[in-house]
Amino acid sequence: MKRIFIILICVLLLISTYGCGNGQNTSADTTNNDTSQSTEPPTSSNEPSVSDTNEDTVAPENDRDETIDIAGIGYTVNELVDMLTTNFNNMLFFQGEYVGKHIHTNSNLILGKEIEYLFYLTEEYQIYSGTKYYLSMVITNVSGLPDILDDQFYLYEFEVNERGIASKQHSSYSVAKDDKLAKKASFMIYGFNYTYLGEYTLCLEEIEVPSYGEKSDEWKSYAVPALKSSLAEPNGMAKSLPPGTYDVYVRNFNPADDSTYILIIREDGLVYEGYYYYPNAINANGKASLNKICPAYTDENGEYSEGTLICFEKIKETAALHFVFEKTTDVTVDEIVEESDYHQIIRSDLVYYCYFYNNDHEVIKEEGPLGKLPTVTIVGENLLRFTLQAGTGISTRWGYYYDTANMVFSEVFTGIFDECNGKVACVGMNKVVVSDIFDRSKYLKEFSNFTFPFSPSATPITNIEFSEDCSSIKITYLTGEDYQEVTETFSL
Repeated sequence: MKRIFIILICVLLLISTYGCGNGQNTSADTTNNDTSQSTEPPTSSNEPSVSDTNEDTVAPENDRDETIDIAGIGYTVNELVDMLTTNFNNMLFFQGEYVGKHIHTNSNLILGKEIEYLFYLTEEYQIYSGTKYYLSMVITNVSGLPDILDDQFYLYEFEVNERGIASKQHSSYSVAKDDKLAKKASFMIYGFNYTYLGEYTLCLEEIEVPSYGEKSDEWKSYAVPALKSSLAEPNGMAKSLPPGTYDVYVRNFNPADDSTYILIIREDGLVYEGYYYYPNAINANGKASLNKICPAYTDENGEYSEGTLICFEKIKETAALHFVFEKTTDVTVDEIVEESDYHQIIRSDLVYYCYFYNNDHEVIKEEGPLGKLPTVTIVGENLLRFTLQAGTGISTRWGYYYDTANMVFSEVFTGIFDECNGKVACVGMNKVVVSDIFDRSKYLKEFSNFTFPFSPSATPITNIEFSEDCSSIKITYLTGEDYQEVTETFSL
């Protein structure tokens, strides 16, 4: 019998033991007075950096039978731990056959091993949609694999609401070992409130087949025609599907899910993939909300990896819905302008789209439609730069950076000239601004005191360049009525 059980890690304290369950509370010292700042950059434009936190508060001693209100529904800590454990199993069921060092894509690394994690309930206040809740799991140790986490921890988040827990990860990223999230204490940052729920250990002996429950006949009778209608729209999200007969599979999902994965396979083996939004809803307009329908990722030889093929089979075996769809309208297939493991630029008609991927080749950021071809450049190890020229002159060129190792994006910069060793140099109004790419609190310096006055030009600064060792910066500008170029060097 396949089973998931949690290793009791505090056997000497039998009086305080709560029982087997799906997670064993091992929290002891729940007070944290550390006020040091994290060196980890923000995880994305909408994921806060935990370096700019308010003072930590004392995390209360946990009661696993304590009821916590989430969107008007009371959940015990026990129930939340069970939800998180089930989702971790399900994540590995679909993704665990991939190779690599990541815990969630290589189940062989962790099966039968104790996984220690810190458990948080995260509340995010959003102006338009109200408060969203996430179960945050910070993995701090995997027994028998001392090097698996290197100098960082892994964090996985799943949304939870009044309908339960969403099956798809909300986010996953690395956490520095001196980060606030590793301090076993509750804290607040911006619109986020992190409530520490304790330290737990789980052990997966085998990966169980997820159980989502059978979808109703009423839902199926709506979903099939709605999906077919949306897939056939000439200018819809699936307009790039070439003609042919397709098997369409909708990945199974939880009642709390606002989106799920859709797999579209043509009879000759061509695979498209995308997302089906609001799959639990039955809309009166008879249309399904689709997004990001594009060719499935292949390697440099145009082949699907073994792990990808296994994932496809598991989606098919456990699908909430399967039907056959005939695409008869011939359309212009989107042209792939360029692509790498972490990005893809597509030209569709007269506009461009740029997609950024995480390590699982899931789209995590999208730009478009764009009237001009964007530029994506590799500017360092694990660092991409996206730029787009909006008008005439360097000041109208905007862009940002993507750290592919930590899957985080920088803020948007304008007037980008150069970058070096984690810093970016941009032109401002008669000045140059140099800052850390991902965290201005680490480094920010402006240069505006030049030896000679600027020429009467809208863009007197013509070039900015870091030295080879990144210790100084060269700024070239126009001076005098004859617009003579002068270069000055400034120490950083």
